Amino acid sequence: LKLSQTLKYRTVPDALLQSRKTAPLPAPQVVSEDSVAAIRRNAEWIEDDALRAAMLALADSLDTESSQHFAELQDILDKCDLPYHVNHRLVRGLDYYSHTVFEWITDTLGSQGTVCGGGRYDGLIEQLGGKPGHAAGFSMGCERLIAMLVDQGKAESGTRPSIYFSMRGDNSVARAQQLAEALRDRQPQLKIIVHAGEGSFKSQMRKADKSGARIALILGEAEMETGTIAIKYLREDIPQEKVPQVDLTARIEAIFKQ
Repeated sequence: LKLSQTLKYRTVPDALLQSRKTAPLPAPQVVSEDSVAAIRRNAEWIEDDALRAAMLALADSLDTESSQHFAELQDILDKCDLPYHVNHRLVRGLDYYSHTVFEWITDTLGSQGTVCGGGRYDGLIEQLGGKPGHAAGFSMGCERLIAMLVDQGKAESGTRPSIYFSMRGDNSVARAQQLAEALRDRQPQLKIIVHAGEGSFKSQMRKADKSGARIALILGEAEMETGTIAIKYLREDIPQEKVPQVDLTARIEAIFKQ
């Protein structure tokens, strides 16, 4: 996984641009002022190595909000033991991206190693006339993904998830991701969905039931305070139970042996 944090605006010193014959600013009569402004903002698009070397790394230009957002994302990945590499020159080709952009890469497909790429674009919906809201997206090469799964012997027919992870409250997302990764490591045969986005527990339980999962794991503020997690049985007439988070893996192993 390659990560980079983007800025809302990126600047290129005009004097530096004008001094490079290999990357001059387009003449105003050829392109619009908006296009010239876009080139000035998007320093990373310039292919001139000398120009790129003269730019400050994105990490040196982030504001406080962007730095905190990127640090929180890396903290979640670290807690889940998911390897990644921060690439300050990784960019996406559209101006509406904000915060983090990413690529998923593999070493099993040779030069065609990028399987997925995307990022956040929180301002896009508002730009298109909608209400402000968070957004993220990606494009994925289906053929590459299938080739990678076949190469690793992981291609199989679709099945319903075993577990649906639901959470609300401060720090619950990071903890849920950490617990889910621990379960996947110990029980790789289980299909686990971790709820993405917001929503009340009621709406999350509707999604859990619709997913076909056998159980839902619930991590709320009370569970975060007590170090426990609730297990709700979705397909069996068994009362909901709570177990210590440290015992979750063992309890899930016992449930799915039944």
